[in-house]
Amino acid sequence: MKKIAYSFEMRNLDRTSIESYGIPGAILMENAGRAVYEEIEEVSAKGERVLIVCGRGNNGGDGYVTARHLHNNGYGVSVALIGSRDGIKGDALLNLEIIESMGIRPHCIATAEDFAALLEQGFHIIVDAIFGIGIDRRVGQPFADIIELINSCTKKKLVVALDLPSGLNTDTGEIMGSAVQADITVTFGALKPANIFNEGINLCGKTVLADISIPRELLEAQSKSLLNAFFSARILRRRKGNSHKGTYGKIGIVGGSQNMPGAAILSSRSAMRMGSGIVNVYADTETFGALSGSTPEVIVIKSDYSKPKDLLLELSRLDAVLIGPGFSREKGRKELLFETLRGYAGPIVIDADGLNLLQGELEALRGKNAIVTPHIGEMARLAGKSSEQVSHNCMEVASEFAAEYGCTVVLKSASTVVALPGGEIYVCSNPNPGMATAGSGDVLSGAIVSLLGQGYEPREAALLGVHIHSIAGGIALHKKGEYGLVAGDIVEEMPEAVKGLLGLKDGF
Repeated sequence: MKKIAYSFEMRNLDRTSIESYGIPGAILMENAGRAVYEEIEEVSAKGERVLIVCGRGNNGGDGYVTARHLHNNGYGVSVALIGSRDGIKGDALLNLEIIESMGIRPHCIATAEDFAALLEQGFHIIVDAIFGIGIDRRVGQPFADIIELINSCTKKKLVVALDLPSGLNTDTGEIMGSAVQADITVTFGALKPANIFNEGINLCGKTVLADISIPRELLEAQSKSLLNAFFSARILRRRKGNSHKGTYGKIGIVGGSQNMPGAAILSSRSAMRMGSGIVNVYADTETFGALSGSTPEVIVIKSDYSKPKDLLLELSRLDAVLIGPGFSREKGRKELLFETLRGYAGPIVIDADGLNLLQGELEALRGKNAIVTPHIGEMARLAGKSSEQVSHNCMEVASEFAAEYGCTVVLKSASTVVALPGGEIYVCSNPNPGMATAGSGDVLSGAIVSLLGQGYEPREAALLGVHIHSIAGGIALHKKGEYGLVAGDIVEEMPEAVKGLLGLKDGF
């Protein structure tokens, strides 16, 4: 699996590779620069003119290696060095001196005007080797203006970034004043949060992860991983020929309200499409009419929410419970939620208003085998942080909450985080603007509770549910487009998503 590393972790990986394994830094730099050359070679024609824009640090050093390989393979190469040669040292200086000995003399750029004049020479490809992961403050001048000049070329020239587009905060994906808009980003060793979160999703373009020879055991020790289809296919189980509806679980959904009956409908349909044997929806008297008959395969049971102990008796016969979709915060809902948390012994998923009702009383989660599925705003309210704090630190916030309350956190965003109470973190990053639609989260919670009811562990149910939901959304995007996709389209494509994973499984 591809690993994800914060900037400090990446520096530690580099340092440990050098100091403990004896891998020279020059080899890591060589491998990085060559990987960029190989990617450019894949998408361009020899003879094209390439401008490599370098800073004075190691990202610039990677750029010099790329320049050498491009030059040796028939490309027309120019190098722009922002600033002077003074202060360049170590492996970066070594590689600068090599390209100088080959006749590639860097253009020293002091101002944006210098850079604009250089651009007038005409280039097919611009390589951004300015900062990489080395920026933690607002971009100053002349860098900001130079970045804007690079961005002015993006519709006419291919822009390739080394490690990260310059100006992106490595750990948050936020723009530090100005940032390069790349078509391709070749990132080294491990993915960075900025490759998959926030503005990084828009600025990295196609992200390519390059192996630069960091020892495998160092990477495998990292706690953060990117979900992939092979991993999910290994979790997914084939069904036995002699099974029956009872084999695949009886689950309950407590949700829906007079103003939001559709949420419970979507969750229940999702659970059916995910393979539940029996799905019961427990609707209050006001919502029963809207839900009854909405999905023929789903059993809708009229329930008195003012008598939580009676409902708990019903829920205690189930294999898994989802509470919250369209639940509202009307009188009696909170009592029902906490009675369920106190008395229900099986696995439980809490979503939407179920999460809102938990605010300030999170101790009720401890020891409850719960999966919580907040979006950014709900996570902010639960954790007592701003939405911006959560958005810029998704993995950290989700992981801290999971560890604190012993639950599994599914933090929904364009790249969804699954944080386990033991510290493992997984990210499903298949950004899909079509899924930014009401009801998408209800579909996800229905899929997860279905898998719990079928006997999957909370870890497995969360990871599989998130990934299948994402794959189904991708299929729906292909068919419906990013404007016309609605939550129900995701439900309808879930069987196709599962079939695809089972097909992969057959290939093992």
